[in-house]
Amino acid sequence: MIDLMKVGAHPKQVAENQWDVHFGIYLPEIRPAEGYQLKVRIIHEQDQFVREIEPQEHNLTWVTNSLYDRWEAKATVSPIAGTHYRAAG
Repeated sequence: MIDLMKVGAHPKQVAENQWDVHFGIYLPEIRPAEGYQLKVRIIHEQDQFVREIEPQEHNLTWVTNSLYDRWEAKATVSPIAGTHYRAAG
């Protein structure tokens, strides 16, 4: 059964202007043994078309023996000068 609490993006505020975000996705038959690597790229919606601002990248890890081959990552999002990372969105 698919657990909706383990997929998608789930932010949790851990300090002023700092968030831990858990990411999860089911990708049946997509496994590292076949050479796959996955990453999530995070960028604020107001920064996404600014070429000078690069997204933050975080590697996802395959959950061993997971139903439907679930991948997950945990990322900490903190303010970055010159971006909107400190703002909602």
